[in-house]
Amino acid sequence: MLVHFLVEISSQYETYISEVDSAVRSLIEALHKYDTNCKHKKHAFYTSKPKVHLLTYLPEDLQRFGPALNYKTKKGEQFNKHICEHLFHTNRMNTSKDICLKFGKQYMTRHIIDGGSWIGKNGLRETRGKAIAEYMQQNSDGKFHETLLGGSREFADNNGTGLTPGRILKDNTFALFRQSNGHIIIGMVLLSKVYHLYIEYPSTHAVNNNYCLALKYADDIYTPLDELKVVCLLDMHLKVGCKYVVNLNKFGSYWSFLYPFY
Repeated sequence: MLVHFLVEISSQYETYISEVDSAVRSLIEALHKYDTNCKHKKHAFYTSKPKVHLLTYLPEDLQRFGPALNYKTKKGEQFNKHICEHLFHTNRMNTSKDICLKFGKQYMTRHIIDGGSWIGKNGLRETRGKAIAEYMQQNSDGKFHETLLGGSREFADNNGTGLTPGRILKDNTFALFRQSNGHIIIGMVLLSKVYHLYIEYPSTHAVNNNYCLALKYADDIYTPLDELKVVCLLDMHLKVGCKYVVNLNKFGSYWSFLYPFY
């Protein structure tokens, strides 16, 4: 159905709503026919799922809220990726509280630095000091926010590689790479070469805390950088001895290619 790709309806609105309703009914009828004729013992009926039922309300939703493209939630849900980045730095004993405290401290720091006020212990309203105000004025080009506060995240698709157009990978950058034969490798960039890393068999502690350790091959196996395609960048600057800490939250669906025994 093309309903998801329409930004506005400029004419024949009632016809559009009628066609959407007809398309929904046809889809549900087709799903019901498949459900009743499917012989697979473990088949779960599609027509019993809540999302299929909610489709019947789509014509009404379009009339109330406009075309579906205007109230999709995909980009908003992608913020979960950034929450997972914070989870790696907790002990996972009380994740909701830890994440709330982390974001709360960030917002309070931003509020103070940006000139916001608060009620002090003496009951009076306070704001940032003169030295902070002068420093922020001297660094008004935004570099301070970008360097120390993480900048602001663009409300855009974040399923890409993490590379901005034209960016060149610097030495000591870690990433997942795709070889010409389609294989996925994990590697470290050094002098226009990508040195392959291998994954150590996980300990119980690693399994419970969602990480693993990576090491360089003793004989320094590498591939020229220009022969590889970046899948996604990785933050692997924490080390345990000579081993790099790999945060499994970064790998997503690619992890099974590298770590089949995990």
